[in-house]
Amino acid sequence: MENNQLNIGKNIQKIRKQKKITQESLAELSNLSINYISKIERLSDQNVSVKSLFQISNALEVSPLELLSLDTSDFEKGFYTENLISLLSELDTKTANNLSKQILQLIEVSKELK
Repeated sequence: MENNQLNIGKNIQKIRKQKKITQESLAELSNLSINYISKIERLSDQNVSVKSLFQISNALEVSPLELLSLDTSDFEKGFYTENLISLLSELDTKTANNLSKQILQLIEVSKELK
C-alpha cells in the first residue's frame, strides 16, 4: 500500500484498541458482523459503505473523518485529552485538582527539558 492511500481498517483497529474495545464488542455496538469488522481491519483493499463507516464511527464515538484520516496523530491527541478529562471528572474535586496540578508541573518540566 502506498503512503498516500487511505487505510480505514488500520485506523479503525488503532482507535478500537486505544479504547480497549474488542472486535466482538465493536461488531455488537455497530450492528455489524464480527467477520465484517475483522475483514475491514485486516484487508488494505476495502470497500466500506458510508452507512457502515457511520455505524463504526458512532460505536467508537469518533468522527467518520477520523476513520478516513491519513495522519491519526491529531485525533490521538484529542483522544488522550478527552480520556484524561473523563478520568479526572470521575474523581472528587480535591484529588482531581491535585492530579491536575501534578500534570501541569510535569508539562512545565518537559518544556524545560526541550
